[in-house]
Amino acid sequence: MAKSSASSGLVSSSLLSSTQPSLDALLEELTNLAISEKAIQARRQEILDLLDQMVEAGEADDQLTWNDCKITRRSRKSYTYPQHILEQREQLKASERLSVALGEASVTLKHYWVVSGA
Repeated sequence: MAKSSASSGLVSSSLLSSTQPSLDALLEELTNLAISEKAIQARRQEILDLLDQMVEAGEADDQLTWNDCKITRRSRKSYTYPQHILEQREQLKASERLSVALGEASVTLKHYWVVSGA
């Protein structure tokens, strides 16, 4: 068994097992949280859709305060471009990829976790 040492940074396996939950327990909790988040997001969207309907009908304002929370309806613009603009944007993306391939640009890789299938 490895012993704890300031110089080597090793920690005994018995110490780890007594202070941290098992991998199975962590994965079980993580997947349960993912399932709960999906249910909460679905219900939240239902409520927001109802609020949209109430605002459109004049039954609610688009800026509300409830239980010290500010609830604000926002708008998002979306654009439809003519074909020649879309082609220019594709050319720009291709130029960017070439610049990376030639080493003229740098790429930063960040890691994150995704839980799916819930």
